[in-house]
Amino acid sequence: MDIIFEISEKKYSHTPFKDTFWTVRSMLAPVLNLLKCRPPEADIYHSVSTGYAGMMGALFRYFSGKPYVLTEHGIYSREREEEILKADWVDTYYKQTWIDFFNSMCRAAYRFSDRIISLFHGARNTQIYLGADPERCSVIPNGISLERFAHVPEVSLEPHPLAVGAIIRVVPIKDIKTMIQSFALVKARRPDAVLYLIGPYDESPEYYEECQELIRTLDCRDIQFVGRVNVAEWMERLDMVILTSISEGQPFVLLEAMAAHRPVLATNVGSCKEVIEGYQDGFGPAGEVVPVMNPPRIAAGILKIGESPEKMREYARQGYARVSKYYRDTDFLDSYRKLYEEVREEWQALDLS
Repeated sequence: MDIIFEISEKKYSHTPFKDTFWTVRSMLAPVLNLLKCRPPEADIYHSVSTGYAGMMGALFRYFSGKPYVLTEHGIYSREREEEILKADWVDTYYKQTWIDFFNSMCRAAYRFSDRIISLFHGARNTQIYLGADPERCSVIPNGISLERFAHVPEVSLEPHPLAVGAIIRVVPIKDIKTMIQSFALVKARRPDAVLYLIGPYDESPEYYEECQELIRTLDCRDIQFVGRVNVAEWMERLDMVILTSISEGQPFVLLEAMAAHRPVLATNVGSCKEVIEGYQDGFGPAGEVVPVMNPPRIAAGILKIGESPEKMREYARQGYARVSKYYRDTDFLDSYRKLYEEVREEWQALDLS
């Protein structure tokens, strides 16, 4: 209570005391409950985010002295910051307090982790910027089974309608509305084009209806909601795979499309640019990277990829070379086995000394 009185006088003098009290209580109550936990018996502790999970990892590392590994698929504190800034449930006066709260848990996880793993180099740079030790930061990308798509032939060289596929959930974060608007512009130049929206559309029924209404308003034909299917079987029907998300980590769909010898287009979020253009690997682009929520640029990217079957094959071969070298599931699993062995051996050496 003394602490809450002090911050109310110094920082929140223009807001009611009860609002500050309940805000701070809602932050600290779950943390204080979690801090009562004692570490279960294990050789290594591993969390897949910072936040509450990262705080528990740091806690277990502190009490047990045993290694703690942290993997971030996305930068958790940044994601919470974006969420808080948009949230209606957080009073404007307390938005920065909530952001600082999640940043503090992030710093605790970074401080106590023996290894900090990200999916791509851009995320590693962000972790270091947020306070992670560069010496403990490394990249282990997602991995997929190339064999699952080995049966898919290259894009046909024969004249045929342009088949554009999006393997997605029909939810706002995937920004299907921008995709539909972009495809309407593509249809003006390529009347033969077809857009297949592959994946579940029952997760957000209201958003699905809004997408249907937009299609009717634009009078844009040849957009099909396919629903859930076997993606590996559907790939051979597509000429390219596109993604117009406003947020991503490292999308499996891009890796799978590249494994199936399909060119890709994606917005410049998460690791999409690194997956498509590479990180100093010399293979060349697997497709096009475009700005978020920009239908003219997205449409131009689709048309550029689809200008000829030869162009699509060129992108696809470069993408396949990249995914084959850097994104195999066997390499992904081997990297984590090696990581676990290293941190355990380091701990055992320290324990013996």
